[in-house]
Amino acid sequence: ALQVRTAHAPPLSVVAYSILLKAYGRWKDVKNVEMSILHAQRNHVVPDIVMANTVIDAYVNCGDVDKAREIFQIMTDESDAKGDAYWPLLRPNSRTFNTILKGMAETGDVSESMKLSKVIESKGLWDHVTTNTLVKAAVTAGGV
Repeated sequence: ALQVRTAHAPPLSVVAYSILLKAYGRWKDVKNVEMSILHAQRNHVVPDIVMANTVIDAYVNCGDVDKAREIFQIMTDESDAKGDAYWPLLRPNSRTFNTILKGMAETGDVSESMKLSKVIESKGLWDHVTTNTLVKAAVTAGGV
């Protein structure tokens, strides 16, 4: 999609990139996830929380939970008020936390899932998705 755009086409918005990232994540196409992020950076697209959540979800779906956690850490690291050069310090919402939790659940990381669940609860972001994801983490870890 990005390669066949005409020279006079309007620039892609943060919404368009989010849609592309969602699709590439569902296809487990990490190469095009990363290409889309680089393309957005080159075009000075400022990511919002929706795009950031979509990137985290795309990496989780591609099986790269470490990269998803890296983006999450950049977003939530309050020691650096500016955030990363591209990923600004965004305010994670319940979707952000539940997506990271989903990645941990898929790898069976119960210990880290439980630690993160305490953070989720302390921020008042616990919802039914959180509960279901923790159950999945326990089942995955237990081989049930």
